[in-house]
Amino acid sequence: IRLIYFLNTVVDNNPLEEKVIRRIFMTPQREHTLLSLKKIKEDSYTIGYAAFLMNGNDFLQNSSGNGTQYLLYDNYHNVFSSSSFEFLKGSLEKVSSEVRDGNFQSEEGNYYSKHRLLESNMNLIVYKKLESLNILWRFSFSIVMILVFFLLLFSRYSSKKIAYNNSRYVEFISNEMKKVTNNKNYRFKIESKDEFQFLSENINQMLDELEELNQNNISLLKENVISERKMLEAQFNPHFLYNTLETIRVATYYDTELANKLILNLNTILRYSISKMNEVAAIKTDMLYIKNYLEICKERFEQFTFDITIEEQTEEFLIPKLLILPIVENSMKYGFRDRRDLHLSINIVRTGESLTIQISDNGGGIDDSTLVKVNSNVFKKSGNHHGLYNAKRRLLLMYPNSYFKVKSPGEHTTVIMKIRE
Repeated sequence: IRLIYFLNTVVDNNPLEEKVIRRIFMTPQREHTLLSLKKIKEDSYTIGYAAFLMNGNDFLQNSSGNGTQYLLYDNYHNVFSSSSFEFLKGSLEKVSSEVRDGNFQSEEGNYYSKHRLLESNMNLIVYKKLESLNILWRFSFSIVMILVFFLLLFSRYSSKKIAYNNSRYVEFISNEMKKVTNNKNYRFKIESKDEFQFLSENINQMLDELEELNQNNISLLKENVISERKMLEAQFNPHFLYNTLETIRVATYYDTELANKLILNLNTILRYSISKMNEVAAIKTDMLYIKNYLEICKERFEQFTFDITIEEQTEEFLIPKLLILPIVENSMKYGFRDRRDLHLSINIVRTGESLTIQISDNGGGIDDSTLVKVNSNVFKKSGNHHGLYNAKRRLLLMYPNSYFKVKSPGEHTTVIMKIRE
């Protein structure tokens, strides 16, 4: 009955329609009360209103302290219920503006707050004084530091003990490794009944396996080198043979003396190339057959010329048999594509402990991309550069510290081989 006037005021000032109206007011007894009001209809006629009143004190008893606090209020900042009267102001006890602005400060300290809009026009703020969090943080930090301190003491003691034992065995293993270095048949001798003994046994097993693999690899490498040498030595440009035989066939019709000379030269070269007597030859011997080869080429190509210069002190120097022939064949093959007046030059000189062999031609040169491939350390045999690969590989097999370089300024190409014994 005491709220009839308030109810009439709400009804008169709010076209309720279908919505629920909520209002908070203070009774003469200074009790905060929540009014919820909704229109009741029957056949589109309003027959009355449903009203529900809730006392804020019945919602939750006021409390105080450093725990989480709350404020429940409407859009007009009228408080329905609160856990503390600390941030209520005025005779109507409305919510202080500083609380509504998020995290805030007061004379009591700093507060952390969260705001949420509830159904209709109801708002909820929960807040907590940060001091309690600081105390909890300090307490937790102290406990952690104490635990860390004792863990450090324990780890220090354990690490010293482990480090002492490990250092002894590491030094022992280091000394054992030195003995293995000086004597490949020496094996570790550790009887510690722990992981170091297990490690030493595994090292001994590994050393045995490595020694076996090493011996197998050495044997295999020797066989591979011998096999590759023989394969490279056996290679002979079949086009030269076919073309020479064709030249001999034609010569038999008009110049039997020339045909006879070509047959003798070809026979000499073939015998020399397939001979298994030696894998190496003195320069003067090898160049004799190169000259026979060039003489045959000169008979085939009328405008072809060549010159050979050999220092006397280089004549007995040993090189792989027919080392220069694949390079000469390469020059002939590509040189005659662009010109008929090809000239080939071979110069062999000795400087100190090195022997330098230069083969030059004026056959049009080599493009830059091909030069990069030929001069690279990973140059592989290909159909276009079989002769260069053949010579380079055979040279490096016999003299690993040698130098093999191809230069091509303009229309000239020069192959330089520096052999270091």
